[in-house]
Amino acid sequence: MPSGAWIGRSNGWTRSSAARLDRLSPTIQRELVAIARAVSAGRPARAAERAERLAGILEHPAASG
Repeated sequence: MPSGAWIGRSNGWTRSSAARLDRLSPTIQRELVAIARAVSAGRPARAAERAERLAGILEHPAASG
């Protein structure tokens, strides 16, 4: 899937997750913050890389520690 497509697809999920950030694992919190910072800094490619990493963590939660 192209990077931009994942970011677009995850838009609603990120908004609703931000309201519950304190209930997420520290690893997922770090990834969401890194994605938001990359987007704010105008670095969509970096945001997409982090989004892909987050997708992997969410698909295989045991691998995140």
